[in-house]
Amino acid sequence: MRKLTAWIVVSAVLSCFFLCGLILYMTRPFDPVITVRPWPYDKDGVFTITCDDISTGYPLEYFNDIVDLLDSYGLKATFFVIPYHGEWDLLTESPEFLDALHQAEDSGHEIALHGYAHYENEFMCTLHEQEMLLTEALEIMYEAGFSVKGFRAPCLQETEETPVLLKRFGFVYDSSTFGESEIIQADILFRLSSGHEYTWYISEEDVSGSLSLAQADFLEKYMHRSFFSFVTHMKAVNEGGGMAVLDQLFSYITGYNVWNGTLLDLVEWEKAREAVAWNEEKTLSGGEITFFSIPPGLTVNINLSTSYVLHDPPPGIQVIPQTSEGHYRIIFEDAYPQVTLAFGVQYGPGS
Repeated sequence: MRKLTAWIVVSAVLSCFFLCGLILYMTRPFDPVITVRPWPYDKDGVFTITCDDISTGYPLEYFNDIVDLLDSYGLKATFFVIPYHGEWDLLTESPEFLDALHQAEDSGHEIALHGYAHYENEFMCTLHEQEMLLTEALEIMYEAGFSVKGFRAPCLQETEETPVLLKRFGFVYDSSTFGESEIIQADILFRLSSGHEYTWYISEEDVSGSLSLAQADFLEKYMHRSFFSFVTHMKAVNEGGGMAVLDQLFSYITGYNVWNGTLLDLVEWEKAREAVAWNEEKTLSGGEITFFSIPPGLTVNINLSTSYVLHDPPPGIQVIPQTSEGHYRIIFEDAYPQVTLAFGVQYGPGS
């Protein structure tokens, strides 16, 4: 009889614990608020540099000087190349220039297309004529060993049909708009404006003023956690005070928490960021968030109630401490097709 009574008591206690646990599970919310930060590796802004008129018609040392300066700061740039400048300076007829371009590409710089011969209004023509120009330009680039994904029209002049044609030829973005740094995710392909220019044949006396203007433009973008880009031109930047502006501007910008990449890097980042997805699921021990299609560098904020704590994140995931309990900033340092973060219920004071 005593054994039966004890069994009944134990069963009742276990049932009570089970029911209490079930009630707690049913009533306990797991509703994380997840925000994807705009730039990789927890950066507060983006800085891109483009250089137009890369041509064998200019001294090779001009190109090398630009690359050397960029490399000294660990920066990457997009170089817009003219394949057959003036139908006189043919890219494939300069082995030394080709070697320099390939070395730049191997070190992380981007080689992109700047028209065919760079005549004024070269792409302000019929669709068929543009198609012929692109075909000839890409044949030269292919022979030179380059597969280009970015385009900038000579003199930034093109028709409404140009982006459609570029898409057909496999381009990823078009950067044929001058002015304010801007990324437009158009239906056809990405459109990136060039940013302003601060180094167009400026004199030594102009360095201070141009530098101040560039710094102010950068800071305005940075304060809004935005994208700052500017354009230079080979030869124009090399003669006079242009290189001094670049040197001092690079020194200034790299002092901030910015991510630098080529225009193609920027577009690929935007596409990868848009593809990120996740779902959350409450578990008996807490909850799980499973992320999908994670590019390296993705940074997210996760806000939970203070009754949850992150358990043993997988390798390659950096957790940045936050001042508020239940708030996490996560940097995915590696790429993940799928990865799950597990959170446990934290009992005790503050839970």
